[in-house]
Amino acid sequence: MNSLKRFLLVEDSLEVANEVKWLFNDTGYLTGGVNNLSGDLGLIQKFYLIILDITMPDGDGEDLCRLIKSSPAIAGFPTLFSSFICTR
Repeated sequence: MNSLKRFLLVEDSLEVANEVKWLFNDTGYLTGGVNNLSGDLGLIQKFYLIILDITMPDGDGEDLCRLIKSSPAIAGFPTLFSSFICTR
């Protein structure tokens, strides 16, 4: 599968993750998701872009970003931070 059309969303809120996936899938992008920071870093190599939630129950998106940027195999992957507030 072409990694240029795939991004990884690291988001602890299922509601937010579903909304983001729906938005991007509708435009032709494929999303993968994890809901915690303890995932396998090798998973990142399957994606073109990583979107990190800033605050999560098991840690901080900034810590994961530092870990990514310190790992030579994945240091060059584009990384974005996100912060969503659901009010329903």
